[in-house]
Amino acid sequence: MTTSKEKYFEADRGRDLRRRENGNSKVWQVDKIWDVHHEIARRIMLGQKGTSIAEDLSVSSTMVSLVRNSPVVKERLEIMHAARDDKIIEMAKYIKEKAPEALKLLDKVIEGEEIDGVKPPLGMRVKEANNWVDRAGYKAPQRVEGAFMHGHYTADEIEEIKKESAARTAKAITAEVITETSGVAEG
Repeated sequence: MTTSKEKYFEADRGRDLRRRENGNSKVWQVDKIWDVHHEIARRIMLGQKGTSIAEDLSVSSTMVSLVRNSPVVKERLEIMHAARDDKIIEMAKYIKEKAPEALKLLDKVIEGEEIDGVKPPLGMRVKEANNWVDRAGYKAPQRVEGAFMHGHYTADEIEEIKKESAARTAKAITAEVITETSGVAEG
């Protein structure tokens, strides 16, 4: 009589019961969408990562992956995406319809015309004028400051500088590059 351990190492131990006749392994799939499956699908549609979904819902990341790849849930996601796209298209049409009115209102604000019996204050007029100029591509140049040095460093000193730089990276801000030609700054 052979033990299960001996049978495991035999060359002819029989068919792998984990595999189907066609050679594909058995994989669990969603047959009916339960609340947890719907919540996983909703979060997937919103762009949340699978590991984050699994952690938030106290399920395994494998379950999230299986739900995501299930034909039933894929079909549901297609429906959800189509519904979202329809809403976005409606919203874009509405914004496009209202844009001329909005531009007329902003023009009145910049011109200082009375709106509903109230004249816009100078600060608001200046702010909107700046917004229009920025959108036209005439953004004001931004000043960039930095400290630059030159020297010879050892490998240990270079590693220390890298560590300090990494610590400061979180505090760094983005800035626009300014080039100067003929004494006039361009942004």
